[in-house]
Amino acid sequence: MEAITSTAIALFAGAYDTVASYFALVPYLLATNPEVQTKIQEELDEAFERTGASGVLGYHDIERLEYLEMVMSETMRRYPIGLSTRACTEDCDIEGTLAVVIFTQNIHPLLIGQIYCNAGIPIKKGMEVHINIAGIHTDPDIFPNPEEFVPERFSKEEKAKRNP
Repeated sequence: MEAITSTAIALFAGAYDTVASYFALVPYLLATNPEVQTKIQEELDEAFERTGASGVLGYHDIERLEYLEMVMSETMRRYPIGLSTRACTEDCDIEGTLAVVIFTQNIHPLLIGQIYCNAGIPIKKGMEVHINIAGIHTDPDIFPNPEEFVPERFSKEEKAKRNP
């Protein structure tokens, strides 16, 4: 029981810190982007008008706040937290990529940290692959003008244009 409790506390604390970081960044981004703040205010005003006399937003009301969701997504794109680590489930080669490769096991020492361009990168089953999320989120080929805060990048139309 003690192990379950400590694991639950660790998961909660980790999730809380991440969410708290984003909740701190959103007001900053709204303050520095008044046009975005105005759009969110308009969306929220419309949502509260739909609630009528109750003045309380329910789950389905919040679910319809599309622009707010775009702002949250753009905040996470603009300020990603950490690396994403995954374990490879089968042997494969990544072709035609530019990457700094850092593997933690089962690779020749001369390949660690090397830059490959348009060469196959062998990844063996069980290897850990660390994905640089910030590198992806600031790639101008994926997100033009990546240093700008543009929530519309996450509209349904714009998301449909990107290869997930």
